[in-house]
Amino acid sequence: EDAYRRKMEVEKADIAVERETYEASRQGLNELYLLAKEELVNANSRISDLERDLDIERRIKGDLEKATGLLEKELLDKEDTIGALRKQCADVKKLNLNMLTKVQESDKKLAERDVSLKDMETRTQQS
Repeated sequence: EDAYRRKMEVEKADIAVERETYEASRQGLNELYLLAKEELVNANSRISDLERDLDIERRIKGDLEKATGLLEKELLDKEDTIGALRKQCADVKKLNLNMLTKVQESDKKLAERDVSLKDMETRTQQS
């Protein structure tokens, strides 16, 4: 019986050591699990933040593309307006030159008439 009791005590000691080892390894695994879980939560949070930032950047890019399109259209409209104004300016300049030519011709005819009248007056006075 003594041998049996010793064998049982040795077995109990072995079981106790195994239990301590199991509990220690389980505690270590629980700590690793909690750390991995915390890292996963942090990673998911970072991914969500990055996706939100990416969405904001995409919206900003879309807004910038729309604004660029509007500015390009406005620029084309202004270029068309400038072209039309240049044409109008050239037309007005041509009209002004024509009017100036007519006025100069009228002034020349008037001056010629004045000379003719003075010649006639002079002839009439001499006669």
